Amino acid sequence: MLVACICYGLAGQLTKRFLSEVSVLTITTFTLLTGAIIGLVGMLITEPFKSDLLIHPLPILAIVGLGCFGSGLGQLIYFYINKNGGPELAATVTYLIPASAMVWGYLLLGETITPHIIVGLLIIFAGVYLSSRKSKGKTPHVTLVSNKQN
Repeated sequence: MLVACICYGLAGQLTKRFLSEVSVLTITTFTLLTGAIIGLVGMLITEPFKSDLLIHPLPILAIVGLGCFGSGLGQLIYFYINKNGGPELAATVTYLIPASAMVWGYLLLGETITPHIIVGLLIIFAGVYLSSRKSKGKTPHVTLVSNKQN
């Protein structure tokens, strides 16, 4: 988890620094394609291919729904905010992932939305709000100390 957090934090900074001239759509497309290829290779190594998955539409719908609407839109929003607002602001879009997962899990997989899930989501959003709000009317107090002796 620590390595994942470090990589995620570095990715936003490096994207802003080195890919600021590349379009958001291009960055998103190559990010998702790279992840899909690595995920496919990992799946084929760890699990034999099951051809019956191609017959049933639900797994395909779930993959397309979560991939296109969850990850796809999330990545577009993330890279747009990163390009126009900065990596620190863009990191806040990651807090939409639990909400997106909840909605698509409910719509595509018939998962139940429990009160615990709603409370957890509200705690996440409250934490985001509290950590990112700017204090009003407070200016930093600067005290200048002079070493002059009279």
